[in-house]
Order: sequence, then structure tokens, then C-alpha cells
Amino acid sequence: MKIMVVEDDPAQLKYLSEYIQSQGHEVYRVSDGEKAIEIIKENQNIDLVITDYKMKRVNGLLVLQKVKKINDKIDVIMITAYGNTEDAVFAMKKGAYDYLTKPLNFDEINLIIEKIKTKKNLEDRVESYKNTAEDNELIYKSELMKDVLEKAKISAKSNITTLVHGESGTGKEIVAEYIHKISNRAEYPMVKAFCAAIPENLIESELFGYKKGAFTGAKQEYKGKFEYANNGIILLDEITEIPQNVQVKLLRVLENKEISKVGEHKTRQLNLKIITTTNREIEKEVKNGNFREDLFYRINVFSIEIPPLRKRPKDIDVLTKYYKTKYNKKYNTEIEFSEKEMNILRNYSWPGNIRELKNLILNIIIRKDKTLLNNLSKSNIIYENINSLKLEDVERAHIIKVLKIAKNNKSKAAEMLGIHRNTLRRKIEEYSIDS
Repeated sequence: MKIMVVEDDPAQLKYLSEYIQSQGHEVYRVSDGEKAIEIIKENQNIDLVITDYKMKRVNGLLVLQKVKKINDKIDVIMITAYGNTEDAVFAMKKGAYDYLTKPLNFDEINLIIEKIKTKKNLEDRVESYKNTAEDNELIYKSELMKDVLEKAKISAKSNITTLVHGESGTGKEIVAEYIHKISNRAEYPMVKAFCAAIPENLIESELFGYKKGAFTGAKQEYKGKFEYANNGIILLDEITEIPQNVQVKLLRVLENKEISKVGEHKTRQLNLKIITTTNREIEKEVKNGNFREDLFYRINVFSIEIPPLRKRPKDIDVLTKYYKTKYNKKYNTEIEFSEKEMNILRNYSWPGNIRELKNLILNIIIRKDKTLLNNLSKSNIIYENINSLKLEDVERAHIIKVLKIAKNNKSKAAEMLGIHRNTLRRKIEEYSIDS
């Protein structure tokens, strides 16, 4: 994360900034509140501002108010000396995320930063879903997807635990949403837990909640996602990202539909349906010892596999038409695709599946540049010789090419591929790609 530390005491500024930087964050050191405001005006990509309350020229409260006015999405943490907690509470009412008391506690600082990081990851995903909400309808023509939808209807009629699996970008979450929409739990919420986006040290708290005083910084009781999903459906997205110590606790939830919060000894009974997704070959994860075998059998009671886009060319046609029409209308363009160009799209391997197709059509229409199809055409040469290559070889080559185009910017490359950046990082490691 990009974090600004605002403190007019040089020693405190150095002390706090160096610690935060040691935790892998990009740090802006600022010794003056007025200068901090100027920097925020120029660079609104900062994620978090940690500011002292009392400073000589411009105090932390004014910094908070100005920052929130410039960009309300920037979180602000207030630092206060002992005896000034009333000021800090007042600042929180004005929009501060939290406050720290001096002398500073590194564990508390790290916990708050990680919670903010988790919140921002989830907000990013929620915003992404908002932006693509109108895309979250099932657009298909292939028999393979008709079979998927028939299985989804079977799942929706019962409380059976369901595993939806397939490659990144195939539409696993959309199928899960469809199950919720047609189930008898549709009037209750569907709570999504994006397991890959939650830091490992916070995932248990996020899923199960915690009691007040359970650990340093637990100032009040926190309701986890399972509790929020009571009477509805919980979606555990990319469940294979959950660490093994939490996998053990999930077994009890799946067996008895009950949870216990962190720091709590009693259990709470829940009434919910559980849907999980993964883009990994889960049997291989079990064999390699990364995923518990007993947990696998409990989430795999009913399985829905979503085939990759390359295996359903009829869907490539209808999806291309859908996105082309949508974006032509949105950007006031009239771009069409010839039969030759459609053949390029049909024959491409689509490692990023529907997300990649959508992003390609969007970029072609925004840029009014169909030369972007040239890269696909070159990839088709590889794909046409697929009998002599493994799919992993094709995917590895494509990732390397996209990373080169993105100048090794992994966030940009993930966006171009239509996959989550955590998935891209894992594939880079899996395929031993130099980065």
C-alpha cells in the first residue's frame, strides 16, 4: 500500500516511517500538515494517511478534513498522545478510520494497516462487480453451458454444499450468483469471501469474527462473514487459498453448520448454504498436501465444472456480439468484426477466458484499434499446433508476452489477461517466469 506519514517530530517520523516501510509498503514522509495536503492534491493514489493530531502549523484534524474532501476513499489514522483520546474520538466522527496512542505499538499499527488493506481489496472487488453488474447475466449458446445451468438448478433446489470450479475468468461467481437468485434463500444475502484477497493472518477473523479483547487491537466484537450470511448463502471464492490452520476450522462449519469466533469458546449455530469456487486443480492440491483431503470431500458434495471458453466457440460468438454492442453504444462507436477477425477470436486459446475477451473488446473499441487482434493471430499459430504442446506451455508463453507488453507491471498485465493479480503472481511462480 502507499502510506503517508505526517509528523512534525523528526524522530517520530523516522521511527514510524521506517517500520511501515520494513513491512513492504511504499511510504511518503511528510513533516508538515500543509505540505501533506498539497501532496494529496497532486497524488490521490495514496491509500492511507497516518497523521499526528497536534502539529505546529496545520493540525491532524484539518489534514483529515482536507484529505476526505479531496478523496474520500483515502483512509486516515490519527495519532494522539495519552490524555487526548477525546480528540481522537472526535476525529473518528469526522471520518478517521482509527486512532493510535503514543507510545506507538507496532503490533497494533500492523493490525490496523492489514485491516485497511483487506477492506480496500474487498472494496476494489465490489467496485469491479458494480462496474460489471450488467455483465453478470449468463450469456451462452453452447450445450456445455446448458449442462452447467442444469446442474446449477439442481444445486439451487437444496442446501447441498456445492463446488464450482474452472479456470480463471470462466464465470464461476456468476454461476454461484445464479444459484442464489433461483434458490429458496434468494431473499437473504449472498455473502462473498474473496479468500485470495484476505491476508493470511486475518482470514480467520474475517470469516468467523472475533470477541472484544481477543487480541491486541480487538476493541469491539466483530461479526464475520459466516455470521452475516446466516439464512442465506456464503460464497468462499478461491477456497484453495485458505491456509491449512483455517481449513481445520472450516471442517466443523461444513459438518455441523456452527462457528466459534476468535477468542470465544462457545459455538453459534448457523443456517446457510455453502458454495465454494476454485480455479486450481483441487485434486492435485490435495495430492501435493496443500489442501486437506477431508475438507475436499466435504466441499465436493456436488460439483459443477465450468468449461474454458476455448472449448465453447459458440459462446465466443454471442459474447463478442454482446460486448461489441454494449461498448459501441457506451463509447458512441460503430466497430464491427469481419468473419476473418471472428475466426481469430474463435481460434485463440483464451487463457483469461471471458474476462480476457471482454477486456480485449473494450480496448479495441476505446482505442478504435483492431490491430490488437494481431497478437491473438500470432498466438493462434501456437494454438493450432496444440497437439504438440501442452496447454501450460501456451499459457506460459502468453503470460510472458503480456508481461512484456505491460513492461512487467503485474497489475496491468493481470488486467490485460482478465485475471486477479494474485492469480497472476501464482502462475508466475508456478511456471518459473523471471519477473
